[in-house]
Amino acid sequence: MVAVGRVCLHRRCLAAAGGRERPIRARPATFTRFIRHWVRERQAVSLLEGVRKCTLIPAEILAASTPDMRAKGRLAAGADADVVVFDLDTLTDRSEFSAMNRAAGGRAGTCWCGGQPVITDGAMDVAARPGRAVRRPVSGT
Repeated sequence: MVAVGRVCLHRRCLAAAGGRERPIRARPATFTRFIRHWVRERQAVSLLEGVRKCTLIPAEILAASTPDMRAKGRLAAGADADVVVFDLDTLTDRSEFSAMNRAAGGRAGTCWCGGQPVITDGAMDVAARPGRAVRRPVSGT
Protein backbone atom coordinates (compact mmCIF):
# COMPACT_ATOMS: atom_id res chain seq x y z
CA MET A 1 0.00 0.00 0.00
CA VAL A 2 2.96 2.34 0.52
CA ALA A 3 3.79 2.34 -3.22
CA VAL A 4 0.12 2.87 -4.13
CA GLY A 5 -0.05 5.76 -1.67
CA ARG A 6 2.98 7.47 -3.20
CA VAL A 7 1.49 7.12 -6.67
CA CYS A 8 -1.90 8.46 -5.53
CA LEU A 9 -0.22 11.53 -4.07
CA HIS A 10 1.54 12.43 -7.31
CA ARG A 11 -0.01 15.60 -8.75
CA ARG A 12 -0.69 13.98 -12.17
CA CYS A 13 -2.24 10.78 -10.77
CA LEU A 14 -5.94 10.40 -11.37
CA ALA A 15 -8.49 8.29 -9.55
CA ALA A 16 -9.17 5.02 -11.39
CA ALA A 17 -10.83 1.66 -10.84
CA GLY A 18 -8.83 -1.38 -9.86
CA GLY A 19 -7.98 -3.79 -7.13
CA ARG A 20 -5.33 -6.23 -6.01
CA GLU A 21 -7.42 -9.38 -5.83
CA ARG A 22 -9.62 -8.90 -8.90
CA PRO A 23 -9.13 -7.69 -12.48
CA ILE A 24 -9.43 -3.97 -13.06
CA ARG A 25 -12.94 -2.91 -14.00
CA ALA A 26 -14.87 0.31 -13.94
CA ARG A 27 -16.88 0.68 -10.77
CA PRO A 28 -19.63 3.20 -10.08
CA ALA A 29 -18.07 4.03 -6.71
CA THR A 30 -14.50 4.59 -7.97
CA PHE A 31 -14.48 8.34 -7.38
CA THR A 32 -16.54 8.13 -4.19
CA ARG A 33 -14.08 5.59 -2.81
CA PHE A 34 -11.11 7.76 -3.76
CA ILE A 35 -12.57 10.87 -2.09
CA ARG A 36 -13.60 8.93 1.03
CA HIS A 37 -10.29 7.10 1.45
CA TRP A 38 -7.62 9.62 0.34
CA VAL A 39 -9.33 12.90 1.20
CA ARG A 40 -11.51 12.27 4.23
CA GLU A 41 -9.96 9.27 6.01
CA ARG A 42 -6.24 9.55 5.24
CA GLN A 43 -6.25 13.32 4.71
CA ALA A 44 -3.41 12.74 2.27
CA VAL A 45 -5.03 14.78 -0.52
CA SER A 46 -6.98 18.04 -0.17
CA LEU A 47 -10.63 18.04 -1.25
CA LEU A 48 -9.79 20.37 -4.14
CA GLU A 49 -6.98 18.07 -5.33
CA GLY A 50 -9.18 14.99 -4.88
CA VAL A 51 -11.94 16.48 -7.02
CA ARG A 52 -9.32 17.47 -9.64
CA LYS A 53 -8.07 13.87 -9.78
CA CYS A 54 -11.65 12.67 -10.38
CA THR A 55 -12.69 15.31 -12.91
CA LEU A 56 -10.15 17.59 -14.56
CA ILE A 57 -7.23 15.18 -15.03
CA PRO A 58 -9.32 12.47 -16.77
CA ALA A 59 -10.93 15.15 -18.97
CA GLU A 60 -7.51 16.54 -19.93
CA ILE A 61 -6.21 13.08 -20.83
CA LEU A 62 -9.24 12.28 -23.00
CA ALA A 63 -9.42 15.72 -24.65
CA ALA A 64 -6.68 14.87 -27.16
CA SER A 65 -8.74 12.08 -28.73
CA THR A 66 -12.25 13.23 -27.78
CA PRO A 67 -12.70 16.97 -28.35
CA ASP A 68 -15.99 17.13 -26.37
CA MET A 69 -13.96 16.36 -23.23
CA ARG A 70 -12.44 19.86 -23.41
CA ALA A 71 -15.68 21.16 -21.86
CA LYS A 72 -15.58 18.65 -18.99
CA GLY A 73 -13.96 18.57 -15.56
CA ARG A 74 -14.03 22.30 -14.85
CA LEU A 75 -16.32 25.12 -13.80
CA ALA A 76 -15.93 27.82 -16.45
CA ALA A 77 -17.99 29.84 -18.90
CA GLY A 78 -18.96 27.55 -21.78
CA ALA A 79 -18.19 24.34 -19.85
CA ASP A 80 -20.85 21.63 -19.50
CA ALA A 81 -21.55 22.51 -15.84
CA ASP A 82 -22.03 19.06 -14.31
CA VAL A 83 -21.89 19.79 -10.56
CA VAL A 84 -22.59 17.68 -7.46
CA VAL A 85 -22.87 19.27 -4.02
CA PHE A 86 -22.18 16.58 -1.42
CA ASP A 87 -21.55 16.19 2.31
CA LEU A 88 -17.96 14.98 2.69
CA ASP A 89 -18.65 13.64 6.20
CA THR A 90 -21.35 11.20 5.00
CA LEU A 91 -19.93 10.26 1.60
CA THR A 92 -19.33 6.51 1.30
CA ASP A 93 -19.01 3.84 -1.33
CA ARG A 94 -21.19 0.75 -1.00
CA SER A 95 -20.30 -1.21 -4.12
CA GLU A 96 -18.29 -4.42 -3.99
CA PHE A 97 -16.99 -6.71 -6.71
CA SER A 98 -20.02 -8.94 -6.15
CA ALA A 99 -22.43 -5.95 -6.25
CA MET A 100 -20.75 -3.35 -8.42
CA ASN A 101 -23.85 -1.28 -9.26
CA ARG A 102 -24.70 -0.21 -5.72
CA ALA A 103 -25.07 3.54 -5.54
CA ALA A 104 -22.75 5.57 -3.36
CA GLY A 105 -24.09 6.54 0.03
CA GLY A 106 -24.21 9.86 1.80
CA ARG A 107 -26.03 13.10 1.30
CA ALA A 108 -25.93 14.60 -2.18
CA GLY A 109 -28.04 17.68 -1.69
CA THR A 110 -27.91 19.04 -5.22
CA CYS A 111 -26.76 17.83 -8.63
CA TRP A 112 -26.80 19.71 -11.92
CA CYS A 113 -26.14 18.08 -15.26
CA GLY A 114 -25.69 20.27 -18.30
CA GLY A 115 -26.70 23.23 -16.16
CA GLN A 116 -30.08 21.70 -15.25
CA PRO A 117 -31.05 20.41 -11.79
CA VAL A 118 -31.29 16.64 -11.49
CA ILE A 119 -31.25 16.39 -7.67
CA THR A 120 -32.62 19.22 -5.52
CA ASP A 121 -32.62 19.03 -1.70
CA GLY A 122 -31.85 15.31 -1.97
CA ALA A 123 -34.82 14.50 -4.24
CA MET A 124 -34.09 13.20 -7.74
CA ASP A 125 -36.09 14.45 -10.70
CA VAL A 126 -36.52 11.12 -12.51
CA ALA A 127 -37.98 12.87 -15.58
CA ALA A 128 -34.85 15.00 -16.07
CA ARG A 129 -32.67 13.89 -18.98
CA PRO A 130 -30.20 16.75 -19.50
CA GLY A 131 -27.06 14.69 -20.09
CA ARG A 132 -25.65 13.65 -23.42
CA ALA A 133 -23.16 11.00 -24.42
CA VAL A 134 -19.59 12.04 -25.11
CA ARG A 135 -18.30 10.20 -28.16
CA ARG A 136 -14.92 10.04 -29.77
CA PRO A 137 -15.03 11.04 -33.45
CA VAL A 138 -14.90 8.14 -35.86
CA SER A 139 -12.00 8.43 -38.26
CA GLY A 140 -12.48 7.18 -41.84
CA THR A 141 -10.36 4.27 -43.03
